Amino acid sequence: MHRTLSLIIVLFLATLFAPKLPVQSASPTEFDCGVVSEISHDECKALVSLYSGANGASWTNHTGWATTATPCSWFGVLCASGHVVELRLPNNGLSGDVPTNFGNLPFLLVLDLSDNAITSLPAKIGDLTQLLVLGLRSNRLTTITSKIGKLAQLVELDLSGNGLTAFPGESSNLVNLLKLHLNHNALVKLPAEIGNLIKLQELNLHQNGLTELPAEVGTLTKLLALRLHNNRLTTIPAEISHLHKLQELTLQNNQLTALPLEVGKLNEMRIFTLSNNPGLTGALPDGWRDFTRMTTFWFDQTHLCEPQTPPFQSWLQGIANVKRSGLTCLYTYSAAFTVTTPGQLFTLIGTNFSGAQPLQLRINGVNVGIIQSDEEGNFVVVLDSSALLPGFYLAMITDYREGAQLIIQPGAQPGAPTLTLPSNVLWTDTLFLPVIKM
Repeated sequence: MHRTLSLIIVLFLATLFAPKLPVQSASPTEFDCGVVSEISHDECKALVSLYSGANGASWTNHTGWATTATPCSWFGVLCASGHVVELRLPNNGLSGDVPTNFGNLPFLLVLDLSDNAITSLPAKIGDLTQLLVLGLRSNRLTTITSKIGKLAQLVELDLSGNGLTAFPGESSNLVNLLKLHLNHNALVKLPAEIGNLIKLQELNLHQNGLTELPAEVGTLTKLLALRLHNNRLTTIPAEISHLHKLQELTLQNNQLTALPLEVGKLNEMRIFTLSNNPGLTGALPDGWRDFTRMTTFWFDQTHLCEPQTPPFQSWLQGIANVKRSGLTCLYTYSAAFTVTTPGQLFTLIGTNFSGAQPLQLRINGVNVGIIQSDEEGNFVVVLDSSALLPGFYLAMITDYREGAQLIIQPGAQPGAPTLTLPSNVLWTDTLFLPVIKM
């Protein structure tokens, strides 16, 4: 008994102090897809090649990968009817190139490799012809294979947050695409073929280097959101007016100097942003009041001014989220007349000015009196030049309303009020002198 006990103690101590050897597991290249029965051999090999080529040993989560004979239980893999239909490995530490034979997943519907460090895709990616969603956001792609155009069933393609400088024209074959995310890249132009994506509802192009937009974008008549902010755009094509369903148009932080009048036809607009385009000048169009569904409207850091008409101000105040330029639209109207004999009378006629408002009259830049408009914005007043010296004079009225008219006629209109002009309005340095012919 003592002898047996001693033997047990010796064996225990030998086990306790024996050097620890690492547990060996099969490497991806040694994994035998022949033992897998729940999916095809080719699909198994495609998964294993991804694990091998994208540094699978360093993945954040690689549970089951290349260690069990049940690939459908591997982390991120979803199977149906004996095929891999979804592969979701976002933010999981993948790096390097996606291998060529990864295209041997013909039943794959969803592929999400977002937020990793993938550097390239093989042309064989085009063999995933059943793919509906392809998510490659925030990787390290600088080019995209033209074979992506073979993915004709795609409804969403996310390539945002990479280093792409071009988007292939072959993308025109993605005729079922509903959402296209190309934002946060280095694109400087788009192919005209983008106009073939006629089912597109959301197009994200913000945070690129775009200087122009192809006119073909006007064929995307189902578009609901067009995000173009943080680019270098100087113009927008007039064809944008064809996007009758557009609800969101973001243009802030560009280099726009003008907007096409056709923008006013986008009556479904909810979100419209123009901030930080200092080249934009002039009055906000009165026709934009037709944007009756507007909830967000930004035009700060521009030189766009606000018309002060009550209807326009009422519309502006009804928008929940407004960022304003702080500029008020003022329009100066002028009419010239010449006094040859002191005491001459002139009739000043104004039409379409602000209604029932006191309007300041200036002669040669000097305030000389107030004229009251009627309810329709019209007025008639007689100017008495008794105190004036002979010379050239300019009558001026500044108003908030655009499209008014100011004219002056010799003589007095019966019944009109008379305004006597003071003597201190003569501009001696701008008198018209007779031309002496030699």
